[in-house]
Amino acid sequence: MAKQRRQVGAIPFLRKPDGTLNVLLVTSRETGRWVIPKGWPMKSRSAGGAAAQEAFEEAGVRGRIRGGKLGRYHYPKRLRDGSVVPCVVHVFPLLVEHLADTWPEHDERRREWFTPSDAAGHVAEPELSEILLAFDRTETAVAAKRAEKRTAKKAGKARRRQAAEQPAVAEKQVEPAD
Repeated sequence: MAKQRRQVGAIPFLRKPDGTLNVLLVTSRETGRWVIPKGWPMKSRSAGGAAAQEAFEEAGVRGRIRGGKLGRYHYPKRLRDGSVVPCVVHVFPLLVEHLADTWPEHDERRREWFTPSDAAGHVAEPELSEILLAFDRTETAVAAKRAEKRTAKKAGKARRRQAAEQPAVAEKQVEPAD
């Protein structure tokens, strides 16, 4: 059996204006199945940096890795010579900041946005499905905390503004009776 090889991959994501979390999948070049952008590690880049580069080459997205590794999954990689090697893919979240109209592999792949739960149903690897579902749960919790902080901050500002707008009440000193 061949030695397991390591790859890095990215889950490109963004939130739509209505708050819906979306992830980007691409088709594989050989079979057309839905996958995440992934590839071999690069000596000149961190694992996350290499995953971000693969996301640009395969899906035409630029952004920043947000947080650490989400997990890993296994799959059989078919090499150009037809041989198959077992691979483990370390997966990183990539917050999308730019979506290119053309990119290095745009003639070889399709890309499509999915909710994480829909994406989990489109990928073939069960471990990747689990990573997508866990990412959805985590990002939903993070978004809820952010919304809670924004609401608390707005409430604090409103209280301060209201206090500043109220006229100062002069305190009346009461003299003791003789």
